[in-house]
Amino acid sequence: MECPFYYSDPERRSVFLVLPRGERLNHTRDGQTLTKQQRECDLLVGDVPTSQLRVVYGLDELREKVVAQDAELDDRNIELIKLIVLHEHPFLLHTPRLQLVLSAVTSSAMQFIAYHHNQPRSYQIEIPRFLVDDFMKRPEVLKKWVTESKPKQSLFAPERRWVNFRRMSVRYSAMDVLRDFAKTVSAGKAIDLNSADFVKMCDRLPRAADLPNSAKQDLGTLFDYAKAKKNGKAQDRLFEVRFGIALDDEWATNKDPNDIDTIWKLMRSVPVNNVEGNVNLKEIELIAGGGGAYQWSGIIQIGRNELPRQESFEDVLRHEVGHAVQSNKASIVDPWLKSKFGWQQFTADQNSIDQWVGLMGGWDHWGPVSKAERVEISNALVQALGPGGEWTPGPRPKFPASHPWNRENFGPRLATEQSKENWYDSFGGWYRANGSAFFLNYWYAEMMVVSESALQLVAKMPSSYAAMSHYEFFAEIYSLYYDADDPQRPVIPANVATWLDKNIGVPVPNNPTPPTAARRRKGTRKRKPSSK
Repeated sequence: MECPFYYSDPERRSVFLVLPRGERLNHTRDGQTLTKQQRECDLLVGDVPTSQLRVVYGLDELREKVVAQDAELDDRNIELIKLIVLHEHPFLLHTPRLQLVLSAVTSSAMQFIAYHHNQPRSYQIEIPRFLVDDFMKRPEVLKKWVTESKPKQSLFAPERRWVNFRRMSVRYSAMDVLRDFAKTVSAGKAIDLNSADFVKMCDRLPRAADLPNSAKQDLGTLFDYAKAKKNGKAQDRLFEVRFGIALDDEWATNKDPNDIDTIWKLMRSVPVNNVEGNVNLKEIELIAGGGGAYQWSGIIQIGRNELPRQESFEDVLRHEVGHAVQSNKASIVDPWLKSKFGWQQFTADQNSIDQWVGLMGGWDHWGPVSKAERVEISNALVQALGPGGEWTPGPRPKFPASHPWNRENFGPRLATEQSKENWYDSFGGWYRANGSAFFLNYWYAEMMVVSESALQLVAKMPSSYAAMSHYEFFAEIYSLYYDADDPQRPVIPANVATWLDKNIGVPVPNNPTPPTAARRRKGTRKRKPSSK
């Protein structure tokens, strides 16, 4: 637990206001507060002017100041030396939220510790002392360079109470601008959403998970203001900053300001790690037609025809987000779908077909089948699957009446015949064996199997499209579970809900979607399947 406190050293006439690490965003305000308390701080060190009055965030920064004092080094120069460290070790900048602190000073070297928030690794870096001493022989040159190159963030300005290299980042100045804009709007005053300052702020702000919570709240304030002003371009910019997801230009030119607002609210209603930092969710496109699709490159597509139907719009978008989550967490989700629901898929080759038939009981389960006949049947199954990317089957196998294919209970034949056009609509009639159901998926050109218990769940869900494939099954479960007010949500078994809570994320309380009188009618929401 971090509590604010003052650290005073009368012998060195220094006072440090120590604040929680998460409050660095407020360094300007905190510095102004400390300046106003100059007289009280002087009393802490014996009623004489303080020689060093600083704001620090966390014990790391406090210890760093003490180490610098022990070595009789100017803390402002220490921060400039950190720039040399970064120049020599550029990989440190490849990960956001870098922390770099002075840990020790010896006669031969200065030691620094580098780490990143929310990352397990840390690094110890040394810089030879002779380089440091040579660097510090020209203090006035350094001061002039910093002041001229970064006049608004200069470490040498007397009013700068937080002396840290991070304040020289454009991200911190951008968050200052963000906070000022939000305060202006909250006070009922107007801001120019098309100004160069606003655009520059959006370009320089950190994105999504790198944003502190206070900045996320300020972005929400500005987003509501942009929506009220019907400024789609500003909504677009603010959304991309808040969630780190690109919106194509079609959303900004769309006439209804509620559309981006719907996306904003939905992204906030799912577990935060499903969206922020999900490398498999990069962009949301608005396209012609209806339904939606997910490209495994990380692009969600939403059909324009969905927009007037608010509930359908939300359901389709949430479903496609489910695909992005499965793509991002495939190592967790896919084994679970297999172990819990029996989902397996088999490609159109002899070895895979043998495995698929083996789950039914094996080639000879219905009587002897020669090796040549197995090859004939396998080739026929490949033809029946078709080329893929279609809703209808390929050519149906044709064999003489005496061929094993035409035996009364021959599983591969029954599974093929009972996989109708739009096969997911007829999942109740799929061939059953050993507690599983077998079917042909014509879109993916694969043979699939799923447990009968999974299909019993599909029968209770809003859409039979959940039977289309393991991808759509998970996306439909995701869409339903994270739609907190859907009346059919209780059909999800308790053990499934527990698994989702643990591995995908707990639903966000107070889901912003309001209840409606008639949410959904049971049926099929046919949409283009996810691209493989």
